Formats: sequence, C-alpha cells, structure tokens
Amino acid sequence: MESGFKELSNGKTYYSLEGEGPTVVLIHGIGSPSHSYDFLTKELVGKGFSVLRYDLYGRGRSAKPLVENNPEFFLNQARELLDSLNLKSIHAIVSTSLGSIVTSYLINRSNLFTNKLVFIAPAGYPQKLPFLAEVLKIQFIGNFLIHLFGKKVLTDGVEYNFHNLEFVNDLREKNLEQMNEPEFFDSFLSAMNFMPLQTNSEEFKKLGDRKIPSLLIWGKEDQVIPYENHKLFLKDVDAKFHFIPNCGHMPQIERAPETAKVIIEFLMN
Repeated sequence: MESGFKELSNGKTYYSLEGEGPTVVLIHGIGSPSHSYDFLTKELVGKGFSVLRYDLYGRGRSAKPLVENNPEFFLNQARELLDSLNLKSIHAIVSTSLGSIVTSYLINRSNLFTNKLVFIAPAGYPQKLPFLAEVLKIQFIGNFLIHLFGKKVLTDGVEYNFHNLEFVNDLREKNLEQMNEPEFFDSFLSAMNFMPLQTNSEEFKKLGDRKIPSLLIWGKEDQVIPYENHKLFLKDVDAKFHFIPNCGHMPQIERAPETAKVIIEFLMN
C-alpha cells in the first residue's frame, strides 16, 4: 500500500493507492472524505483491483485553501493527482454525490481514458433544499452561521445520510477530525455556493454522449438527494440502474456488502 501526500498546485492532497491490477478511482462527496470507501476499497483489492482514493480539497487530510470550491478547482486536483501517479488510463471511476460532478468534469475535460463509471446518488439536479441550507447560501450570513454552528449542524446532520441509524455514530466520529480546522467550514460553504449541485445536467449529457458503460446506484430512502432524481440522471446517461430499498444516501456504508457486490460484478463483466 502506498499512501501519503502529493503537493499539487492548490496544496497537499492526501491519497492512498493499494492493491494490484486494473485501477479504480474513488471520489467521495461533499462532507465525508475518502474513509467513506473503507469497505469498498477492501473488497475491490480482494478481487484483484488497484484502488486509488483521495480526499478532495477542503476535506479530510487534504489542504483547505480559501478559494472558490468550483468544478475547475476539483478538476485540477484530480487531473494533477493522476498525472503525478502517472495514471493516464484507468479501469473505472466510482463517485458519490458531489464527487459525481467532479467525475463528469474529469471525463469531459481531460484526456483520461476509463472503461467504466459508477455513480452513487449523484448530485447535480434540482431539489428542494432544507431551510437552513438556503440560509447558509446567503452571503455574509452563511459565513457567520457556518463558523458559529457548523460543527453541530454537520455532526447532527450525519443521520440524514442513513435510513438505518446504527451507522451514524461511527461516521460522526470519523468526520470530526476535519472539523478541527476552521477552513473546512469555509470549504463546505464554498462548495455549496460554487458547485453546480442542482445544475449539472448539461455536463452529464456530454458525459452520456461518450457512451462509457455506466452503473447508477441509489438508496430508495435517500434524504439528502431525492431518489426520484435517478430518472433525471438516466435521461442524461444511459446507465444500468440498481436501487437499494431501506437505504439512505450512502449505500457504500449502510448496505456495504450489497453495494460492493453490485459494483464488482459490473466492473468484472
């Protein structure tokens, strides 16, 4: 296993690369860094894949520069990291939520070749936001509130990722480390304001035009991004669809064995 930091143009990026075989890249969502793929990583390595996962800027152990967290910002991080590891061609990308937007930009706007794509509850389509989320997007007010109440709001909010609450405390504990850095809250708020969390359809359409074999996975009880948004995604990307009943926004944790099995079968066939 190789792990550590790569110094990129916007600061250090924490990554781990383990296993031998075709490379699968894992890109996480807005709030929970690369540890959210612990189980999936173990299963993929056990089936003969090499797995690269990393913390997006502003999250986990990666740098948290005070700049706009927009698609180009995350695109450049991914592109530079892959270049630094000499990965010009990979077998697959698995992405969750906001990470799926990053994936769409990476495929559409770089020379990276990949055989397959897996999307887990992708962000990028219209949805009704909670009142607090709308307030946080108000300039100055949002910045004040995120630094005053952000730790409580985001730790309490972990439960909305799950239908089965037995997974809540473990994820809360793992996510707390990044919250010791005040810049995490700036990064979180910036991504809410500058990422196309509800307006990425055109980018997904361009991705769909590439005809890369794709798999879409969604928990039917998702309280973060509505399950019904799978219909919008499937209009843009011709993907095999697998829904998981009694499961929330993070099936790679809540229904880890089933999710890993479905992904591995797709990647190996």
